[in-house]
Amino acid sequence: MNTYFGYILYSPNLNRYYVGSTENLERRIIQHNEGFSSFTSKANDWVIKYSLKFNSRNEALKWEAFIKKKKSRKYIEFLFAQPVREFVFSECFRRKVPECFREDMLH
Repeated sequence: MNTYFGYILYSPNLNRYYVGSTENLERRIIQHNEGFSSFTSKANDWVIKYSLKFNSRNEALKWEAFIKKKKSRKYIEFLFAQPVREFVFSECFRRKVPECFREDMLH
């Protein structure tokens, strides 16, 4: 079984975050900093701020879509402050775990 990652990058130069998913996190950060992605090609100082392991590509893509759908820097920074619990995001999709859907973090 392959391991997949959901990740959040940060560029100090742009003061922006980027959310993505991949099977090879090391290779992907290099690609981002070398300009292989149109969004991240605007800077070459991307650093990994957050990452989670998933057992399937589908789960990683669901997590990525979940974070991107919020379009919220506030929510991303809220994630950084939370203890990482591996089950949380897969449980979010199945049972709507309350920590994932706090009202003050939805916008």
